[in-house]
Amino acid sequence: MSSEPVVSSNVKPGQATLEAARREAAEMLSLFIQRSPIYAYIKEVSGGESRVLHASENYRQMLGIPVAEMIDKSMEELFPAELAAKMTADDLAVVGGGEVLHVEEELAGRTYASVKFPIVLGDRRTLLAGYTIDITEQRRAEADRRELLVRSARSERTAALGTLAAGMSHQINNPLTYVIAGIAFAREQLEAARNPGHSAWRAHGEARQAEVEEALREAEEGAHRVKDLVADLCAFALGQRSTDASCDLPSAFERAAKVAAHALAGGTTLTIALPDLPPVAGSQAELIQLFACLLVNAYQAKGDGPNRVRVTAELRGRKVVVSISDTGNGIPAEVLPKVFLPFFTTRAIGQGKGLGLSVALGIAQGLGGSVELQSTQGQGTTVTVTLPVADGSSG
Repeated sequence: MSSEPVVSSNVKPGQATLEAARREAAEMLSLFIQRSPIYAYIKEVSGGESRVLHASENYRQMLGIPVAEMIDKSMEELFPAELAAKMTADDLAVVGGGEVLHVEEELAGRTYASVKFPIVLGDRRTLLAGYTIDITEQRRAEADRRELLVRSARSERTAALGTLAAGMSHQINNPLTYVIAGIAFAREQLEAARNPGHSAWRAHGEARQAEVEEALREAEEGAHRVKDLVADLCAFALGQRSTDASCDLPSAFERAAKVAAHALAGGTTLTIALPDLPPVAGSQAELIQLFACLLVNAYQAKGDGPNRVRVTAELRGRKVVVSISDTGNGIPAEVLPKVFLPFFTTRAIGQGKGLGLSVALGIAQGLGGSVELQSTQGQGTTVTVTLPVADGSSG
């Protein structure tokens, strides 16, 4: 019989496998936190302070100190005073209210997005956990895209000037004819009135005076019409902004329709049916360009048959929802995801730069609104623009 001691173990084969799996899972989670771009942390929030209990190793990249030196430090000891005060207030609110908080913060010229949430240990001890990710490049890319849309909008306006001027020339010439003819008639009649030998004025002076007044009235109306047309062109081409940052929607659409009239082809009709609505946020220049872009798009969608373009709107809470629908060609389903991309167009070379919808979207988003598009190939397209009601307006 062997005299060697017998070593017994209470660990069963299945238990050993489970413990190994747990260790592996813990190691994988640790590696994930270490290698991922997120900054993970757990804090204890009490007594009006928020102190670090655990933090991922990559915090050294953000703060320039080893993670070991962060442990048990308050926010005031780790971050600039203003940011630390905000962090502490946010942490207290999360632990006290039990809600998840999403927040963006600035530190050393970089932008970080954080998600904070409470965790409750078995002894009912509530801690704060969270993670942070550097979104600086994303925000810069968004800023670059907004700037591109602004430049694109300016380029689109500049490129359209010649076409707009040509399209409006006949609209200006017509009222100018009334102005010139009315002034010429008035001058002729005044010269006749000063001539004592002019029998018509002696016999019909009051009637001739009424004719002169009518001619001058028509000339005045024509002059105001020219003034309005020039104002429409300037508002679109020069991007003039109103000082009150709000705009009457029917007025903006009336001017947008004039600006877009050069693209209105035969077989296309426009119907504008707008109810009484409160003013919307935005300058008249922005809204003219927004709706002119969408009207031109709708006009150019004409297929073989008639194209009926219809504009309607309604008030939904504090939002005005505008629909621009056409009965044109429609857009293929595979193309729909690309229609708002700058410079994307389905038209032939020279027939469009692909900026209309992207410019409209950029303007709407800049005003706190949105643009959505629904289309069925062969049946037509509906563009829905949602804009906030201007501050101080009832609605």
